[in-house]
Amino acid sequence: MTDGRADDASNEGLVEAGAKSSERVIDTPLGAEDARLAAEDAHLAAKDGRLAAEDARLVAEDERLAAEDARLAVDDERLAAKDARLAAKDGRLAAEDARLAAEDGRLAAEDAHLAAEDEHLAAEDARLAAEDARLAVDDERLSDKDARLACQR
Repeated sequence: MTDGRADDASNEGLVEAGAKSSERVIDTPLGAEDARLAAEDAHLAAKDGRLAAEDARLVAEDERLAAEDARLAVDDERLAAKDARLAAKDGRLAAEDARLAAEDGRLAAEDAHLAAEDEHLAAEDARLAAEDARLAVDDERLSDKDARLACQR
């Protein structure tokens, strides 16, 4: 398949050859050759028209695709900005999570300290209860002794 330019060059060669042969042979019927060349010109003009229409369609398609590319680029920029906002939000949430984890650790340490203090106080309470029981026994013994002494007098 040849393009329009190759056909044009070929036709120009035919026209030149026809002109030279008509100069050499004067009695050649020029009307039939002119009709053939006119038909060839019409065919080439129609082909040029089809190619021009195809070129216009391709240019329009290129423009449509360029507009679509521009729209997609805007969408990409919008999505990139949204991704950046979400990443910043994720960073803030991660920092808040870290702060809360540190607070949880501090509270757990405080709870452990208070539990140890509670155990110490419970041990002290048990020691004091034992001391109270011992003193109660001593008081009872002394009361018994006082009662015996009072009876002896």
